Amino acid sequence: MLQKNRQNRSLAAHALMRRSWLLALVLSLLASGSVWAQEGNSNPPSSGDTSGSSSIVTQECPRNQCFSTVEARKAFGVANSCYFLEDICTNFDPGTQAAQEEDRGFWGSLWDAGVGAIKAGYEFVKGLYAGLGDQISDLIGLVSDPLEVAQGLIELGKQFIENPEETIKKLASVIGQDLVNQFNQATQCGAYDLGRVIGQNINPVVILKVASKLVKFGGKLDDAVRATKIDLGCASFVAGTPVLTPDGSQAINNIQVGNSVLSRDEKTWLDAPKPVTNTFGRVAPSYRELTTEFETYRLTDEHPLWVQGKGWTEAKDITDDDVVVSLKGDVRVTGNEAVAKPVQVYNFSVNETPSYFVGDAGLWVHNATCAPNFREYFLGAKKPKDLDSAKKGYWGELNTKQKLEAEGYEAKVAVGDGSSGFGDWVGQTGIDGIYKKDGKWVIVESKTTGSTNVRDPCDTTGRLCTLTGNERQMSDKWIVDRVNSNSNLTQAERTEIINGLGTGNTSRVLSKTDGNGNTTFNEILPTTDASGLPSTTDVRVGGTWTP
Repeated sequence: MLQKNRQNRSLAAHALMRRSWLLALVLSLLASGSVWAQEGNSNPPSSGDTSGSSSIVTQECPRNQCFSTVEARKAFGVANSCYFLEDICTNFDPGTQAAQEEDRGFWGSLWDAGVGAIKAGYEFVKGLYAGLGDQISDLIGLVSDPLEVAQGLIELGKQFIENPEETIKKLASVIGQDLVNQFNQATQCGAYDLGRVIGQNINPVVILKVASKLVKFGGKLDDAVRATKIDLGCASFVAGTPVLTPDGSQAINNIQVGNSVLSRDEKTWLDAPKPVTNTFGRVAPSYRELTTEFETYRLTDEHPLWVQGKGWTEAKDITDDDVVVSLKGDVRVTGNEAVAKPVQVYNFSVNETPSYFVGDAGLWVHNATCAPNFREYFLGAKKPKDLDSAKKGYWGELNTKQKLEAEGYEAKVAVGDGSSGFGDWVGQTGIDGIYKKDGKWVIVESKTTGSTNVRDPCDTTGRLCTLTGNERQMSDKWIVDRVNSNSNLTQAERTEIINGLGTGNTSRVLSKTDGNGNTTFNEILPTTDASGLPSTTDVRVGGTWTP
């Protein structure tokens, strides 16, 4: 009997391993697009702006209109920042179909475990992977339990179909309010298209996290979203924030893996040194200034602090007269202001007791269990020398954007860094980036190479590429034409940028990224024509530029 039980356990373990392996295979095959291609429509139309802009279109166009061609209808949508339902829905609506019998062999034992009985949820997952496209292959390393993620995605699909508006509402805090209307419109198309539209627009890290949490919380989406926000928020403090260690205070940006920090067990309230297991850094789009009766802290919205009577509370939800806990006792909050300005922030994970103390008073705060956002994952996964030619360029522009934002520059025109960023970037031409800081403008041309030595762009000596019409990239005429046609800028901004070329208020910069991901900057300077007059069609690359 004992031997038989051992055999049964061995068989069960083998079956579980096979199911997990199958899910890993499913994820990989789906990522390659070799499984779920629809007959006659393997490349569904995009639901966003077809102009190549990284902005998201969130409103439906007026319905009572006629167009002579599909192209004319789409052009109207681009010009008016709206979309037609016809351009979201595919001609094929499998939303009411059950899983097909011919899929049985592909799913293996998972078919009998319940996949074969699923209808709308099954089609939602197929559409989701069609929408995610190549992005999922870059993120497959984040999936520690493929079986759990697949089960969560199917459960999420069922909730979308059974109660789409409520499901989208619950997800709003992690997907962004700007996507809610577009997702609501896609529910009219069916399960497959709903999944596809979500896959095209949502950050893939978010959707995989939500799916995993959904299984852990027994299908309770509210709890899954709350846990995802904690994981993905990457709660952080601004550089220079003092962290208490056994050897005194140390700036948070200098904390390293293996260092010890003072931590508190929230069950026993005993304080003890604990090792740092991981560190995190990013550019936050905004932060808060939380003021107590003794000092002011600069931290991100989602960072949890211990509030008396409430427990762990996100910084954005803390109000005046709340009492927060510190190493020296209770401290009253006197102000909490949002600051809409990008800033470099830091955090770390603490072993066993996930908390630490900051500031002169030793404010008790939670640590981070961050999962990377799409930008951080893309830049961290590989270097330009390991990417194809298209992704090299995207990597360079994205890294340039991150470096400039870390120095306080606001991106007015730049590469997108959400889940659809690379797809929107492919095929774009024109100005790579326009940034603003302290009332001054910077126009950036980005060049990336696969080698470790960045050569002069276009194999010229200290110059930029010459286009048709004998206009050099970043010359006055080249810039004016493209600034005037850029829909992301207001008319006042266009005028200010163009006038700044003559007054010095607008700088031109060349960003050069080598194969190892090292980015340097050079200023781009005006030059003269054959007659000695200032040229409007030519420029030259000058010395080093420092952001």
